[in-house]
Amino acid sequence: MNDSLKQDINFLEKPLWLQNQRTIKDEVTRWNDGDGYEFVCIGTPTKVDILILYFLLRECQLNNWEKVFSVSQYQVLSGCGMNPGHKERARLRDALDKWQSAHVKFRGTFYDGIAYADNGFHILKWKQELKSKKITITMDSDWIEKIKQSEFFKYISFTQMKVLRSPLALRLYEILVKTFYRRTTWEIDALKLAAKIPMEKKYFSDIAPRIKAATKRISDKTELAVKVQVVKQGRGKGKFIFTKTAKEQPQQQDLFPPERPGQPVEIPQEIMEQIPDQWRGDAQGMTAEIFQKSGADELVECVQFVNRAIAGGSQLKKGYGAYLRSVYREGWHREAQAMKEAKEKAQVQAEQEKDRAALENMRTMPEAYLKVEADQGNRFAIQALKERQ
Repeated sequence: MNDSLKQDINFLEKPLWLQNQRTIKDEVTRWNDGDGYEFVCIGTPTKVDILILYFLLRECQLNNWEKVFSVSQYQVLSGCGMNPGHKERARLRDALDKWQSAHVKFRGTFYDGIAYADNGFHILKWKQELKSKKITITMDSDWIEKIKQSEFFKYISFTQMKVLRSPLALRLYEILVKTFYRRTTWEIDALKLAAKIPMEKKYFSDIAPRIKAATKRISDKTELAVKVQVVKQGRGKGKFIFTKTAKEQPQQQDLFPPERPGQPVEIPQEIMEQIPDQWRGDAQGMTAEIFQKSGADELVECVQFVNRAIAGGSQLKKGYGAYLRSVYREGWHREAQAMKEAKEKAQVQAEQEKDRAALENMRTMPEAYLKVEADQGNRFAIQALKERQ
């Protein structure tokens, strides 16, 4: 079967899915990049969802771009490297529900190779026969035609996207495939890249090792060979310089490879370097387990949690590896991240409430007072004056 599929570059540049794995069913996800692109969906599409969508997009193209076609649950799940069990079949239906509710808007940001324009798309509709369990997919005509007729596109390998496993590596792969459309070198500010993905991490020290690990995974597992240079630019700032290089043959493997006793697991050096020298040998076994089961992103989070515990005075009585095992299996790093995100959200809400109160106060002031404040640059006074015009 043909492994590649055609994708318009706009849908590689802008995310159709998010890195966040903590999705709440039936909760509306609304994300925009602040530059005219908006994505709305019931639920949060993640890595599994985008792989299912790419499988269906490839099926559409293999069927001569037929917008209506049928597939079996087994066909989709096995094609995406998933076991066709009860849990996975429910996950497939959940993914289809998400894509049926999804809508994307480009306000002056959809590029056709010549100019930018407004565009909006739904993705698909689906239904399932009760008796046969056959699934009928109806791809959105506007979305499919835009990809079919696109002159600004790339062919991407579905197999190579599957074997990346890491959500961050997959999203970075989408961006780099688009970026190296007509160039071999690309520079971007670290925080801007994090926003483009988008990543939940907001600090350079958190972003840099994850991007390096994801880039290495892309080079190891796909035909896209890329090197990345991390350039620090002052406290908490930096940029990435990506360079496309020549490569003979990508390494391929199953999405969920069988365990091979005795076969060494190569952990990216930039991750192992985060573990104190005296503990690296002790941590080797657990780092390999986390890396194999959950990927580089999860391993980095666990290692950083242990390091923060050490810096806070925790004693590793049973060794680094044992502590790392507890962090991973008990999910302490995720709890800490959730608490951090809740605190940041509360701070943002407090600032927003403070701003609302300040604006309400200005709305009660005489116009003469507002003009004086506006002349001094008071943004709330400026807003209040505009509302009275």
